[in-house]
Amino acid sequence: MPNLKKIIKLEKNFKFCLNSGFGTLITAETDEDYRNAIISIHNGVELLMKYYLREKNKILIIQNIDYQCLIYGRGDLVKPLEPKIGKTISFDECINILKYFSKLPETYSEPLRKLNNLRNACVHYEFWYVEEELRKLLISNIYEFIFKLISEMNLNPKDFILHHHINHLDKFKHAIDDPIRQKYYRIIQAAIKHYFTELTADERKQKSKLVHYKKKDLIKKLNAQHAEIKHYLGKKLYSQMSC
Repeated sequence: MPNLKKIIKLEKNFKFCLNSGFGTLITAETDEDYRNAIISIHNGVELLMKYYLREKNKILIIQNIDYQCLIYGRGDLVKPLEPKIGKTISFDECINILKYFSKLPETYSEPLRKLNNLRNACVHYEFWYVEEELRKLLISNIYEFIFKLISEMNLNPKDFILHHHINHLDKFKHAIDDPIRQKYYRIIQAAIKHYFTELTADERKQKSKLVHYKKKDLIKKLNAQHAEIKHYLGKKLYSQMSC
């Protein structure tokens, strides 16, 4: 049986990138985590903008337009024409064209520029970042841009970004200027990810014999292991977050 060629559609492709990037960002701890998050989120943003533009006119995303691009899909052709997409436009070109259809690229021009520069540094040479500033860029600005651009197409962001990613990102966004609370959220999500994603069913079963892994119990154990977070959050805030 011959191998079948799999085609990943544009909307599925940018969905992969966004979920991979934000999923990594939510529990990011290492330089590699942040590098992978930057690259995946940047790729997702570029593909999302191309999806938006293609919905306006598929020719908009093609870099070198020739006669085949112009006549493909017409109903009066007497000779079949195989579509040849060729090279598509760059990240910057996407932004420049998108400005004619949406005000969002102007509103988020500086965050988009920073994201593009970070991605280029990651894949072409060396990169540097300040963790708090990077998280603020990706969550407060880029995530917001993505959410609004999808909504502008009368689509539901939850159809493209996993529901639990949205919940976590919204929490991080509300606590973006509170690094202690963000650290608290990251510790919890890292532990939950480890238990529910990285452990096998048999490993979870073995652990369940030793300790109850209900979410509330897990959070209590994490709180006990990270007393400095409890100290900085204060009794009132700590009690609210533990509920």
